[in-house]
Amino acid sequence: MRTAVVLLCWAALAHLASRPAPADDKKPADDKKPAETVDVQKDVYPFLRKHCVSCHNDVTGTAKPSLTGFQDARAIRKDGDIWRAIIKLSASGVMPPANRAKPTAKEVDRFIRLAPRLMEGEIDRK
Repeated sequence: MRTAVVLLCWAALAHLASRPAPADDKKPADDKKPAETVDVQKDVYPFLRKHCVSCHNDVTGTAKPSLTGFQDARAIRKDGDIWRAIIKLSASGVMPPANRAKPTAKEVDRFIRLAPRLMEGEIDRK
């Protein structure tokens, strides 16, 4: 019985391996979706406002750098190194610090999915 199962698996693998690879122009339906538009004020800045700017601001100066200026894509692209650091620190859980409320996993996932897209095309992501 065990030998029959092994032979059946090998036959299935051989069949799959003999099939031609799909052509590059035949992309799955998911690849045809238009790219999601990222709105800084709607999609990204609320995360910063909720979890970052209470310390990283121009008024109190509790922590540097101030993140209050990251309210449009132009400012984000201008300070790309800082923006990449924000994404990295948020993704790793280093920020916000332990003495502050942490964002939910869903909030972090959304931020790190959308935030890098604001850099596309104008500044190399490194």
